[in-house]
Parts: sequence; C-alpha cells; structure tokens
Amino acid sequence: MAVVLYRNGIEKMSMQIYLGTKDEHMVFKVELVGVLLAAKLIKEERGVCMATIGADNQAVIQATQSVKRAPGYHLVNRIHEQIAVAWCKHPGLRIELRWTPRHEGIQGNE
Repeated sequence: MAVVLYRNGIEKMSMQIYLGTKDEHMVFKVELVGVLLAAKLIKEERGVCMATIGADNQAVIQATQSVKRAPGYHLVNRIHEQIAVAWCKHPGLRIELRWTPRHEGIQGNE
C-alpha cells in the first residue's frame, strides 16, 4: 500500500507499508489503510487548509461516515483520530474524501 501527497501538482511526501499478499487481506481493509496513511500525510503537511483524498471504494467512503462496530472499523476509528489531530494542528482545515473511479486522473496512480 502506498499513498502520495501532491501539493499544486508537485509530489511532496509519500508513505508505503507492506501489508502482505493479496490472499492475506480484504480489499476493504487495504483501502481503509490507504485512507489512514493519507490522513497521516495531511496531518504532517504544513500550511494546509484544504485536502482531498481520492478513494475508489464506495464502501470505504461510507464506512468513514459511521462509527459502527464491524470488521475493519478499528481502522475507521484510527482514521477519525488522525483527522481530529490534523484539525487541531491546522484550524479550519477542510478534508474531502472523494470517490474516484479506479483513481482515474490521479497523477502517479498505477
């Protein structure tokens, strides 16, 4: 899993984490980890007032809008925690989690 933070079209930071083989993880959890890493990058960025996270999994986007107890929701809670820290660090920060079909139009996506 890898995420890249772009600012004004220029790559600023990236993070990678090895989660194991495709057989070891559900796509849902892997996509949640991607959103979590993106939230961490946003938290570390300086002078940010608006950020967009592109996700191609609508179930992940819907999951981030709830606090249910279900498989994978420990990751949703971690996403909420990272965003809360980013909001404290960057007052007025607006974060948008946007559905991006197959990450089309996302620079650096493969």
